[in-house]
Amino acid sequence: MIKSFSMSQVKINDPYLTNAFQKEIEYLKSFNSDKLLSFFRKTKDLTSKAENYGGWENTEIRGHILGHYLSALAQVYATTQDNAIYERLQYILEELNLCQFDNGYLSAFPEEFFDRVENHKPVWVPWYTMHKIISGLVNVYKLTKMETALRIVSRLGDWVYNRTDK
Repeated sequence: MIKSFSMSQVKINDPYLTNAFQKEIEYLKSFNSDKLLSFFRKTKDLTSKAENYGGWENTEIRGHILGHYLSALAQVYATTQDNAIYERLQYILEELNLCQFDNGYLSAFPEEFFDRVENHKPVWVPWYTMHKIISGLVNVYKLTKMETALRIVSRLGDWVYNRTDK
């Protein structure tokens, strides 16, 4: 019989794996939240608090890394109950809340990218990016019970529904 269990029930005892997990936590803590949020703020016409990261974050796929990052932070918090991770999540959620439009839209690129998909015009993968943002927010809520994540993703889900209902 298959039985589910929470991440907090998983204990790592092997020194090699414990070391690897600690390195992963250090890596996650090394990210600058304001850099990850830069284009979210710009999309909402808010002043960025830091210059964005390069690479993927300088392309039409910008913002998807934050979705992955939210999932990773939520998993670490569920496992460790690390206050610094919780505070980082709280900060990112507060910023995302500021960046969310009245219609529920939230992304690091303009809504016009979805117009391009619908009009068969060139654009990279806005729905993939949206999926990553939604997954990250859902994971934060499921693993931390942070109500702000649920509020943001619910409004974003309404935007997706309204956008795709036709």
